[in-house]
Amino acid sequence: MKNLKFIITFFASLLIIVGCKPDIEGCTDPKADNYDAFATVDAKNCIYDGVLGGPGNTDSTLTPISGCMDSTAANYNPLATIDDGSCEFLGCTDPESDNYDPNANVDDGSCIDKREKFVGDWQVISDCPAIIQISDPQTISYDTTIADSIFFTPFTVFGDASGSVKGFDVTIPQKNYSFGGFINISFDGTGKINDQKNEIIINLNYDAGFAGSGTCTLTYTKL
Repeated sequence: MKNLKFIITFFASLLIIVGCKPDIEGCTDPKADNYDAFATVDAKNCIYDGVLGGPGNTDSTLTPISGCMDSTAANYNPLATIDDGSCEFLGCTDPESDNYDPNANVDDGSCIDKREKFVGDWQVISDCPAIIQISDPQTISYDTTIADSIFFTPFTVFGDASGSVKGFDVTIPQKNYSFGGFINISFDGTGKINDQKNEIIINLNYDAGFAGSGTCTLTYTKL
């Protein structure tokens, strides 16, 4: 009888001890990638083949949500559990623009025209011969309907000129001028604006026939 009473008391104590054991939440499915052998309460966080809830699960709280998971993106989805590569980073996507953003993949219309840095009034100093007659100061402008081109007035006698812009470089295509019906001069050249965008150096080639030919330099300083 005493032995029976002892056995009953032992098992009662054991039940009390087991009953007081704290719950351990985790994945209780041995088939899951993150199975927790010590878990006593299923936390509904089981992962199958890298997917929360696994294929075909019927629990809506475990359904994977595809979307952008980068918090710096314009379309960041804080509820997404699978990054689907749809993140949108807004900015200027034109590599030749002054404010080009290499991290942007959606153009937001903020690009600054690469010609804008050439626009304005400039003081001009040159070592060109007198026959060319460089004007000073000069104004550089551009027409939005004519791609990549800028327009300026380098000559007091021969008139306007144009140049094509690529990044910080400008190319002046050959142009022929006639003065008084008997002086013919042709020009072409290349130039570059500095990083501070306040100085342009243009190397000009000229051919004035019997009056001579050669090269000269025009230095533009922003006013």
